[in-house]
Amino acid sequence: SGRVRRRHVGSRLACGCEAMPSTRRLRDGHRPSRHGSLEVYISDAPGAVEMIGKKRALELRSWSTIVDVKSVLSERLHLPISAQRLFFRGRELKNNHSLQDCGIFRSGETLLLCVAAAKAASKEGLCLEAYGPLKVPKALSRTMLQAKRAMHLGLVPTLAMEGTGGTYFMPDCRGKHVACFKPQDEEPFSVNNPRGQAWASTMMPSNNRGSDASGGPSLSLRHGIKPGEACIREVAAFVLDTGGFAGVPATSMVECSHSKFMYHDRKIVPKVGSLQSFVPNIGPAEDFSYKRFSVSEVHKIAILDMRLLNCDRNGANLLVQQRERRDKRDKKDRGERGVKGSHSRGRGHSFTSDAGDTLSWDNCNANGNDTGCDTLSTSLATPSSSLSLVPIDHGFILPDVLDIGWCDWCWLDWPQVKEPLDDSTTDYILHDLDPVRDAELLRRSFSLAEASVDLMRMAGMLLQEGVRQGLTLHAIASLIVRHDLDAEVPSELELTFRRTHQLSLLAMKNHAFRGGTAVSARVPISVTIPTAIPTAIPTDAAAATKVSHSEPLAHVEVDVDIRLDLHLNPVSAGGGGGG
Repeated sequence: SGRVRRRHVGSRLACGCEAMPSTRRLRDGHRPSRHGSLEVYISDAPGAVEMIGKKRALELRSWSTIVDVKSVLSERLHLPISAQRLFFRGRELKNNHSLQDCGIFRSGETLLLCVAAAKAASKEGLCLEAYGPLKVPKALSRTMLQAKRAMHLGLVPTLAMEGTGGTYFMPDCRGKHVACFKPQDEEPFSVNNPRGQAWASTMMPSNNRGSDASGGPSLSLRHGIKPGEACIREVAAFVLDTGGFAGVPATSMVECSHSKFMYHDRKIVPKVGSLQSFVPNIGPAEDFSYKRFSVSEVHKIAILDMRLLNCDRNGANLLVQQRERRDKRDKKDRGERGVKGSHSRGRGHSFTSDAGDTLSWDNCNANGNDTGCDTLSTSLATPSSSLSLVPIDHGFILPDVLDIGWCDWCWLDWPQVKEPLDDSTTDYILHDLDPVRDAELLRRSFSLAEASVDLMRMAGMLLQEGVRQGLTLHAIASLIVRHDLDAEVPSELELTFRRTHQLSLLAMKNHAFRGGTAVSARVPISVTIPTAIPTAIPTDAAAATKVSHSEPLAHVEVDVDIRLDLHLNPVSAGGGGGG
């Protein structure tokens, strides 16, 4: 009876002990000074599904019961108490026993956690693990653990209603979306595409020349980007976002299996794809007027798209976040990533921001007309605006064929890109960015075509040279995009790329370059920058050919590096001398 009384008093006074909700470690390795305090570690049981990731410490009382410990774990990990099983020295601990009853008298002991799987989940081969040589970001590792716990408890991924490929929202144990998974074999024109037979394909994987293994033409949404490579480009966008300047959500390659995914042969096997953190948002940019976005927010998106040659930047893949009145993000170093999470379009009637303000869609029109919103302004948003832009959906970056139209970048006709760059942005472009380093990173970490790497390097060099000469982002972007889509007139960057290719061929035919040596040359090429582009789509083809630029044209000289590596093969026997 004394033991029962002591246990009852301990539960009533501490209810798992008042210090338990805090998982802080003891400073300098010392034990707490309060009488009866224990530091107990919680770890995943060997052979069980990973739920914690690494050993974690809890500060408890010696008279705390096992159910108190499970309550804290339920609060921290969102795992039901009924699904938790704790083990110590090979014995499962009962809920009504205290730590002293279980033989835990001193700090440093380790309890092993095992979670009972749901009946449906226990019949499936569920997995969610990192894939490939790249290290998973720390924030995304925690997200993977949350999604893995939910899958083990029976919560299922949800297929997004929008899009042309398979995009699944991964929930946590509370049912809230925490990640977005895009399988490689469910992309448009892939064999397991869930959008119907029109988007599925039974063709073999295509080669680098735009044809499949049988020699026929391959299907793709964009020229220069083959099916099955979008997930790789999603990860590349995060890796190439130097210092987290543009705020691309954390993304990594993973391997995941679940019965809710699309399997045309009904065999559940792990799928390789990209996993991206879910971004809480108040809607896409297409539901807001461009006047609400600050110059710095638009500049960071424009810089990212120009560096990576994004072929599809529209208002639907720019998410809008509501920030606090005082932007905490400006107080942090730009090397830190302030964006977590992902892709909800936010189509509900009202949304609650991080600051606690409730925003209603009833006051704003979806076409960008914001005259009915109390918080909207008719002038350009100032840098202290409470709205920030988060770029997502980067499956169409880094093409191996450059054919970006002026309408592919939704920000190109916004007045913010015609504003001069501030000092911090200029310093980021000239000193933090390194196109040559990025090209080597792409070659080392991703299996993309060499033409994609070369185009990205040229675009980065063009961006830096334009900034050095004081050009605006609008003027630099006008070099990259095509302005006459009907006549398919190449852009200035396309023409420059063709000239460098022709020069390299001529150099190979020149006898001065023979001998098997590597030769470097710098060739100055003069290009013309149109400072005005059509701001609206012409109503007919005849009107499109009459578009003229009333503003003067700017000129810039770009030095193009050409490096030739000539390797001579010996002639076969009987072929004579020479090489």
